[in-house]
Amino acid sequence: MASKTASRPYQPAPGTEHPFSIGDIAFAAARILGDGFAGDSGQWGVTGLVHGLGDTWVVEVDHDGDLALRPSDDFEAIHYFTDLSVNDGLDNIAAAVAEAIRANIVYILTHPLKDHDET
Repeated sequence: MASKTASRPYQPAPGTEHPFSIGDIAFAAARILGDGFAGDSGQWGVTGLVHGLGDTWVVEVDHDGDLALRPSDDFEAIHYFTDLSVNDGLDNIAAAVAEAIRANIVYILTHPLKDHDET
């Protein structure tokens, strides 16, 4: 009787399946934003953090598989990068993230929160 051989499941070495991580995107975006900004890898490497100007933004992949950006103190994304994929490369993705952070900073500076007394 001929024996059946099961094909071995795909098992890439750790860290070799993708050309860069979410944390790499955060580090690269912080470099683009310049002095006063720093990148960081989040817990378990599934998020990236960009720190600057007293704020922190989270780079993550949402439940639909889209890259998203949100303030660290909020669970609502402020930008989804639905047109980007890993094929766009780290530099292009990081530039898009940096631009979204810049736009958020401008929004924060031009739309200050009202005090309770002002309502």
